[in-house]
Amino acid sequence: MTALGQATNQLNIPMIKLLLNAGANPEVLDNDYRTARERMPSKETSDPKVWSVVAAMLGY
Repeated sequence: MTALGQATNQLNIPMIKLLLNAGANPEVLDNDYRTARERMPSKETSDPKVWSVVAAMLGY
């Protein structure tokens, strides 16, 4: 899993901002051939406001 994928999976907004500002690409595939977007937890099991912010940051 990429650092961005891990931050996304945890919905860690400050880390996602840091990584994106440093040039992380949300479309890069990790070792499991998944993108950071595909690492997002389901909206139903997450805080919907936080989930929506992360989704917007990743271009959803």
